Amino acid sequence: MNKTSYPFHDSSGAVLLWKERNIAVLRVKQKHGWKPLLALGVFLAGWYTALMTAIDFGTVSPAWRALWQALRAEPPLLVVFLIPLFPVIMVTRDILGHNRLVLNRGDRTIYRGRKRLMGFDAVSGLLIRQRSKKSMSAAVDLSLQVNGGRKIFLARCPSYEAGSLLAHEIATVVNAPVKSG
Repeated sequence: MNKTSYPFHDSSGAVLLWKERNIAVLRVKQKHGWKPLLALGVFLAGWYTALMTAIDFGTVSPAWRALWQALRAEPPLLVVFLIPLFPVIMVTRDILGHNRLVLNRGDRTIYRGRKRLMGFDAVSGLLIRQRSKKSMSAAVDLSLQVNGGRKIFLARCPSYEAGSLLAHEIATVVNAPVKSG
């Protein structure tokens, strides 16, 4: 088993790192993680611009005092100001926290971010599947196959060889077979 990192980490977008003796972390690099944040930024700029045009800033200086007075006069307006921040928090959490899978051999558990996903016993295998049979691309998708038949996507690898090596290394940790599909 590789103690430092998965050998194709520069080209695959996925790397398996050993943090401790019994803890391996599969970190998946997201190529387009900034796009949802950019879309949210544009939405928030428009949202808050529209809200600010509804507040009269003409007689009160500085502007934050006018905003404070408007919020004190109409408390439900505070909800309208805060609601758009929840998607920002959720998208940021998804981009930063859900891009890693922690395999803990000590308690035989798999975590996604900090949330417990499943135990090793629930994994029936690792599935390597070519993205498209009609495509000229050699990219493969790597997934965990759960006992109930459900599949949990892990990473997209640029070649079958890279996906196979990563799948075999993860399979060694969780003690599950590697399947092609």
